[in-house]
Order: sequence, then structure tokens, then C-alpha cells
Amino acid sequence: MRLVLVLALIGCQKQEPTADSDGVHEEPTLCDDVGGLALGLSGVRTAGQSDLDEAAGYLDDLGIRHIRIGENWIYREEERGIYTWDGLDMRLQWAEDNGYAALLLIESRGPSWACDPAQTNEASCVFAEDEPFRAYVEAIAERYSDRIPRVQFGNEWAGGYNYVGSVEDYAKFYTMVYDAFEQHSPDTSVSLGGLSAGMSMLLAVCDGLFDSYTTFDDDGNIYEYDADAMSEFCTADDGWPIYLERMQTVFSQVQTDAIDIHLYDDVERWEIYVDNIRAQSWTDDVPVIASEFGGPNLALEDYSDDYHAQQVEKYIRALGRAGVEEAYHHSLDSSYTMWFHEESGLLDDDGEQKPAYEVYQQAASCSVQ
Repeated sequence: MRLVLVLALIGCQKQEPTADSDGVHEEPTLCDDVGGLALGLSGVRTAGQSDLDEAAGYLDDLGIRHIRIGENWIYREEERGIYTWDGLDMRLQWAEDNGYAALLLIESRGPSWACDPAQTNEASCVFAEDEPFRAYVEAIAERYSDRIPRVQFGNEWAGGYNYVGSVEDYAKFYTMVYDAFEQHSPDTSVSLGGLSAGMSMLLAVCDGLFDSYTTFDDDGNIYEYDADAMSEFCTADDGWPIYLERMQTVFSQVQTDAIDIHLYDDVERWEIYVDNIRAQSWTDDVPVIASEFGGPNLALEDYSDDYHAQQVEKYIRALGRAGVEEAYHHSLDSSYTMWFHEESGLLDDDGEQKPAYEVYQQAASCSVQ
């Protein structure tokens, strides 16, 4: 069960408004807050040429040059030793031809012959042997040498479901990805898969930055926890220390060129989450990216198109103020979203542009390309 947390903040850092020559305070413009942020899109359909043509139309209209593309070993080496590159060739050539910078997410799944059946779920598997995976990622790095700006391995791995194996397994296979690109594609930035929004939230909670939090389950039931309940979870042997150790162990064993944090919904806290991640002794002094961000959350917020647009502007402002280097809105439409984010696409169910689309377009016009 995936939980999304919304946390009540003890104190929040806010950017002070500027003052003009008459002493009148003026709020920063959207472009002021965007600063050095590069905006992109995740969750875009790229299965075939018609999907790519449609995606290019939206990316160009939005003024977006960054796109996150998924890559699954299942489709590259269905039969051991026989690679099929057509699909990935098509996507990456399309990106190059259109001037898009691809963030390639190499998923932590594989063909059935490569996975340990005892350590497999719908989201991931532990590879039964090292060498086939090493050969696969080396083949990617060689074939597309210095043509992929960013690569990451696995997604939301710290929670235990999206990577079913041990953290030692994850660190081992991630290091194979890092080493392959360092050798064959040195201009590619390689990072761990994104930390889920829940991990950043709980890290802040258990570091004492908040005095309560609210969460909900997949049935929409809402649960509120006070300071006592929070303290119990943060110290219990079967609670937060398990997840903290997973993160500390991986970060201590690997090299990474960026830290990826997923940010959803509770935008008033995002700057705190980013600062708190940077402050950890086990994180490297490297750029922070957000390969997924978005909202609003239907379980906790009343939705309207206008409210959605207002929130998207707040998301972008917070990301820029936090010094995030790249940020990818989690979906163009709502095809890839959970039920509580089914209204958070920039397009509605009929493919029409929502007010949030125009906000994103405006922000992209002054973002880093």
C-alpha cells in the first residue's frame, strides 16, 4: 500500500518580498522564482511514432526541452544474448532530432530469465546473475555514448516495494550502471532513482521539523498523528529506523552525480524537504533534481481547475527557490497517476489544455533550457 503524507509544519522559510525605491514591497514574479530551474515532463507516452509526434507537439508548445523516458530490460533482451534496440533507438533519436534532453530511467526489472523468482514483484526484481545486467547497461552506455544527458536506476527504491531486494543488492546493480556510463559515456550524469515523497516527508518528521502529520490509505481513510505517535514511529525498531538505514547504507556505498527527490502535494514544505536532504551527513554535495513533482491530492484537497493552476505555480516557485536544478512534472495527462492524483495532469480527459498548462508554459518561457 502506497501512503502519501501531508505534514503540518512547525516553521517554514519564506522568501522575503523585495522593496522598490518607494519602500513598497513587491512579491517576486514567477520568473524571479524560477531562477536556474530547468523544467521537464515525466509520464509522457512514447510507445510509438504517433505517440512521439504528439508528445513533440506538446513539448514544443510548452517550451519544454527536458523529458524523462523509461527503459525496461524486458524489451531489450527478451531472449538471453539477443538484443532488440529498435524501440530505444527510436525514442533517443527522436529526442536528439527535436533538441530534447533525455533523463533515462533504467527500471529495476528484467526479463523472466534474468530475475530471481523468489525476489520478484510487479515493480522490480533482483537479478539472479550479475554479468547479464552488467552487459546490458554497458551495451546501452556504448551504443548511446554521450547522447543521454542523465541516467538513473530504479525508482523510489528506499521504500522496499519498488526495489524488492536488499539495499546491498540495489547498491551493487546501481554501481554497475554508474561504472558503465563513467567508462563509456563520461558526459552522462548518473544518479540513484528518486526518493519517494514519503521518504523526504518522514525524514523531516523524524528530524523534528514537524509536530504532527496526516496520512491516508488507498481507500481514502485519513489518519492524523500527534507528536507522541510520531515519536513512537520514529524510534520503533520496525518503524522509521529501517528506512533511514536503507538510505544511509546505499548513499554510503555508491557515487551519484545528483540526488533525486520526488515532491508531491504539500508544497509549503518542499523547501524544507530539499534543505533537510542536503543537510544529511550521508548525502553528497551534488545537485538536487526532482524527476517527479505534482498535485493536488484529491484525498486531502478540494479540486478545481483554477485551484490546480494556482498550485502548479506554487510548485514551480518552491522548486526554484529551493535551488532544484531540474524538475519534471509527473504527467502531461493523468494516464500514469494514482487515483488521488487523477486530476493533476496538465491536460483533461479529452486532451484539452487546463489552466495549469498555461502556467507551466509561462514558467517554461523563463526556465533554463
